[in-house]
Amino acid sequence: MVVHSRILLSKCSQFRREGEFIDIRLKVGDSLFPAHRVVLASYSDYFHSIFTDGKEANQEVIEMKDKSISPEIFKIVMDSIYAGDLHVNQKSIFEVLLAASQLQIASVVQLCCDFVKKEFIENRIDLKNYSVLCTVAERLGLRDLQEAAEAKMASMYKDVCETKEFLTHINADQLLSLLGRDDLSSPSEAFVFKSVMKWIKYKGEERMPVAGKVIGAVRLGLVDVKIVIEELKTEEMQRFPEVNMHLQESMMHHIMPSLEFSEEKVKPRSMRPYGAYRRMSPQCIAYFFDFEAKLWKPLPSVAQPDEKTTASLCAERIGNYLFVAQQRQEKVNFIHRYDVVNNSWVELPKYGNNHEVNCLCSVGDYLYAISESNPPQRYSLTNNSWQGGEGLKVGGNKEKLSTVAATVTNSKIYVIHGYQIAKSEGINPSWVNQPAVVHCFDPEYNVWTKLASTFHPHFKSSLFVVNNRLCVAGGNIDGYSYRAPVEVYDEGTNTWSVVSQEHIPPNNLGAVEIEGRVYFIINKFPVDSGIRIPPEERVSNEYPVPLDEWENLRKINNTAVGISIVLTESSREQNTKTFWFPSKFLQPENSRKMVAHSRILLSKCSQFRREREFIDIRLKVGDTLFPAHRDVLASYSDYFHSVFTDGKEANKAVIELKDKSVSPDIFKIIMDSFYSGDLHVNQKSVFEVLLAASQLKILSVVQLCCDFVKK
Repeated sequence: MVVHSRILLSKCSQFRREGEFIDIRLKVGDSLFPAHRVVLASYSDYFHSIFTDGKEANQEVIEMKDKSISPEIFKIVMDSIYAGDLHVNQKSIFEVLLAASQLQIASVVQLCCDFVKKEFIENRIDLKNYSVLCTVAERLGLRDLQEAAEAKMASMYKDVCETKEFLTHINADQLLSLLGRDDLSSPSEAFVFKSVMKWIKYKGEERMPVAGKVIGAVRLGLVDVKIVIEELKTEEMQRFPEVNMHLQESMMHHIMPSLEFSEEKVKPRSMRPYGAYRRMSPQCIAYFFDFEAKLWKPLPSVAQPDEKTTASLCAERIGNYLFVAQQRQEKVNFIHRYDVVNNSWVELPKYGNNHEVNCLCSVGDYLYAISESNPPQRYSLTNNSWQGGEGLKVGGNKEKLSTVAATVTNSKIYVIHGYQIAKSEGINPSWVNQPAVVHCFDPEYNVWTKLASTFHPHFKSSLFVVNNRLCVAGGNIDGYSYRAPVEVYDEGTNTWSVVSQEHIPPNNLGAVEIEGRVYFIINKFPVDSGIRIPPEERVSNEYPVPLDEWENLRKINNTAVGISIVLTESSREQNTKTFWFPSKFLQPENSRKMVAHSRILLSKCSQFRREREFIDIRLKVGDTLFPAHRDVLASYSDYFHSVFTDGKEANKAVIELKDKSVSPDIFKIIMDSFYSGDLHVNQKSVFEVLLAASQLKILSVVQLCCDFVKK
């Protein structure tokens, strides 16, 4: 398929250079550009519309009416269509991008965006061209380009927000977009708050009307309330009701923390994996993964729990607090609360019967502690107290639940257990592994609902949510060694299905692919790597995700607990260097871009054939007519190329195939292969197809036949 589609694009480019099969000329200024309708219509909805519905559909020369597109720019666009590549510089790129957007040539627009990301965003972005980029991207609806520019500026925020250019060039909308990002790089939220106040005061009279909106975008729950009061409790600021509202909310949250406020104002930025070694030592050591250096590093800035703590079991973040289930010597279980802002630990009241907690989840104003077999315990954030919940019903001694994972979506808790049934009677029965059991807990009604079991057994797996769908990954199917497949849950049909892992090479990183996203499962903790598999590449298995640079990710104690945190001002140095894995799209290499570009042409030509568009030749075989495109047939067959260029029948609308040994049925198989790059034959027909393809000098079909025969 790859080679087949490339042949078509390459041949069409050659035909253009040599003036063969030209059926349209486009006039731009005083210049004429010869082309092929089928090629232009394949890549441009604009040209497709003109050639099929427009008044100029049958004209041999069409004049481009948009005077903003010069002949020089149009030539670059045309060359890009036929080559699948782009030759521009920093001066011409935005003109080409604008022209390609107006002509609705998505492939050229994408090439332009890739160029801008590399040359402007990655290498030399500043506040001036950032402003231009955002304006152009917003005007053309290029959300990916705008996201790339914002992500880069967010990573530089600590440095740029202290410059005069920041105070003068950044407008309110651009600042609001940056403040809304989780990956905004700064030493602390207090630093962000102070930079916003400086921006407002720089042009006070002009910016005070938007002050409330901009201040509201700061996550004030992460800012020391004293700083908030100092900045906002001034005569000038109190003239604006919205600003005063933010002040009152901050003071109220300081007195009585509210989860409602936390969800809006205390979502941490610059998140990264955090772990605690589960080992006997005076301290549980916190650490983080530096994605730039691709190394795990100690995180001494996070205060350590009390020295009697020997292990951490699981963790959950609620607003600016981390809740960590831990153990002391002699397996005394308890839960610690870590205050991100104040960098301090507090032990919660005792819960239940001192059983081990395997998962922590939060819904509303409550924290839920879940274990393998004990009923869940619920902690009230407002009352600082625990309450027992409804337990799961398990079928006596003949069933056994082992290992558990949990996640929250749509305000409900979903729990998955490894499941075994007894094969024999007696004190020590043998156990048989079964598909994992899944339950949904509705906190509002304190009720468990059993969902469909997974397709395969799952032990020590991770349960998480991707695009609002439950996913189970990692772990194994036997409790020990054989890796479990990845499965996703369909709520509508109450069924689980296996997700193929065609793009993930063999690895020991726990890497999995779900809906085009690549996750690493670190000790049951799912980490979104930020790697994205382009949609056009998901349909093939020719796109292995490179994982070599992530090798150090596995160099972590296998009992470490995963959680995400935001660093406080005391860890300024680390915070400016490290981030939670960013939304960095994995771009295909040039060869992969070329493959995708050439596939578009083949796919579109096949569609045009089915829908009888741009048909310029009909081949008669027996009593059957086969509509086709001269460009396509001549690309793959020297025989047809000769007929269409040198033969007496070159200009005929219908050409009869004189070789009577080729039947309509065999010729249909060959035509289908032309347009699909595939071959559908059986052991009876393959030799007839091979003979016909050889006579018609169609090398690609001959090769497909040979491959079939060999196999």
